[in-house]
Amino acid sequence: MLDAKGYHGDIGYELANAFRYPGALPDLLRDPAWIAWSRGIYAEALNLPQARLAQWAAVKCALSIVWRANGALTDDPEANLLSVLLACARNT
Repeated sequence: MLDAKGYHGDIGYELANAFRYPGALPDLLRDPAWIAWSRGIYAEALNLPQARLAQWAAVKCALSIVWRANGALTDDPEANLLSVLLACARNT
């Protein structure tokens, strides 16, 4: 079950979007070291396994890509971010 407010369900869902912001810093957002550093802080604060939070970050990024596509998946500005988030999720 997904619960965007974190009342019921996986708490990692709510914070996963933080890996996509601030959008004005695309190079920082795609830096695996920054992702790992952020993931560690967020996971500790939420008492959540880092791998689980990394997986949610990739899911939320993919979901945004699909919503923006409006039915036709083409080149998306966050496709490379999704690739980095997926790699980080696999490496936790």
